[in-house]
Amino acid sequence: NLEDLIGIIQTVEVVLDTFYFGAGTTAFLVLAFGTPLVTLPSPYARGRPAHGCYLKMGMLDCVARDPEQFVDLAVRIGTDAPYRETLRNRILETCGTLYSDPAVVTEFAAFLRRATYPGGR
Repeated sequence: NLEDLIGIIQTVEVVLDTFYFGAGTTAFLVLAFGTPLVTLPSPYARGRPAHGCYLKMGMLDCVARDPEQFVDLAVRIGTDAPYRETLRNRILETCGTLYSDPAVVTEFAAFLRRATYPGGR
C-alpha cells in the first residue's frame, strides 16, 4: 500500500530506477522526499520518466550515461553520506518544479481531448 511505499522511500539512502521500464509515478514520490533516484535512461519513453523529472528539475547528477556509471553512482550515493546529503538538498530545492507547473496539466488535458475526440469537441 501507499503508506508502506512511503515508509520505504523515507528509510532508504538511494533508490535505483529499473532498467527498460522506469519508475514513472514512483519517481515523483521518491523525489518529493528528497531521496536520490539513480536512473539510466533507455531509448524508449517507458524507460525515461525519472530522466524527464531530472531534466525538468535542471539536475542530472543522478542520471547515468551507461551501466557502469549507474553502478558507480549507486555505490557512491549509498556510501558517501556528505555527497548523498548534498544531492538530497538539491533534490528538495528543485523538485517543486515537478508539482507546480499548471502548463503540464493543461497540455495533458489537451492531449486527452485530442486522443478522445480526434475531430475536435
